[in-house]
Amino acid sequence: MSNRILGKLLLTTTVVAVAASLPASVYCAEASRFAAKELAPVASLAEPAEQELFASPTRRDSIGRIVAPVIINGEGPFRFVVDTGATHSVMSSALAQRLNLLTVPQGEVLLSGVTGSASVATVEVERLQAGDLLLHNRRMPVMDAMLQGADGVLGMQGLEDKRIVVDFRRGRLQILESRGSYVRSGYVTVPVELAFNQLLLVDAYIGGVRVKAIIDTGAERTLGNRALRDALGVSSGFFYSPQTTGVLGVTPQIQNGDMALAPRIQIGKLQLNQVGVTFGDMHVFEVWGFHEQPALLVGMDVLGVLDSLVIDYGRKRIQLRPRTNVLRPGSRLMVR
Repeated sequence: MSNRILGKLLLTTTVVAVAASLPASVYCAEASRFAAKELAPVASLAEPAEQELFASPTRRDSIGRIVAPVIINGEGPFRFVVDTGATHSVMSSALAQRLNLLTVPQGEVLLSGVTGSASVATVEVERLQAGDLLLHNRRMPVMDAMLQGADGVLGMQGLEDKRIVVDFRRGRLQILESRGSYVRSGYVTVPVELAFNQLLLVDAYIGGVRVKAIIDTGAERTLGNRALRDALGVSSGFFYSPQTTGVLGVTPQIQNGDMALAPRIQIGKLQLNQVGVTFGDMHVFEVWGFHEQPALLVGMDVLGVLDSLVIDYGRKRIQLRPRTNVLRPGSRLMVR
């Protein structure tokens, strides 16, 4: 019998989904007084090439992603997409071949993704290091789907006492020990609940409906389950004009969803307006036990518009700082 591992990347398949969910802007009434001092662009900072960035921001023509430099068995660094929705790390078959790693006999595991599950081979890794994260003697699934040129996916295994610091403006990423309070001016702090081996859950409201929101850096797009769609269907102010789109994950299955602009989303003091959400019976919501209660998966189309993102597993909280040039009322993403 194969083991079960949760891990995924997400990509919608149509241009319609991209056009209907343009990156949000940010307004922060509380943080605006710090903008000139702390958030102003640094003119002397050289712009690195896109392939050298470890934190690419979401722009109008592209969705950002977070990439970690990872050392495997003393070699590298290799580029692994940081996926807070994945319990385990995954490597590409090309990297496994480069490192001369042989698949484990009868070592297949069941990999559950956004749209379905698949049985995949595994390899034994003696040592994995990414910043202060250090893992020994781990079995790692091997797959290629949806890696988009990356060498693998860095899941959340081993990060229970770590802090991930993402600076989208400078294209930097740090994985550190969770020490000290790390409370900075201009940041919004939101407590998180950890489930399913470090899955990040926050309480949120969308159109007045209370939901559990999953913070997922491995997902391109924001998703809502059918229970949330049904709850919003009777909620005033929900402009539901859906467009059917396909959703792809790391497994071969494709699921259809209804993409629409959602009503206001509130996560702590963070307020999101005009966010494109794809609603449907996505397999991953059932895997996580959220197929009956309203749930929202917040992807990089939203997270990538921030200036900085801090995920502190040790202190069970996330901290968010908006970009300077979108600190204005009427924006799609605001903080109040």
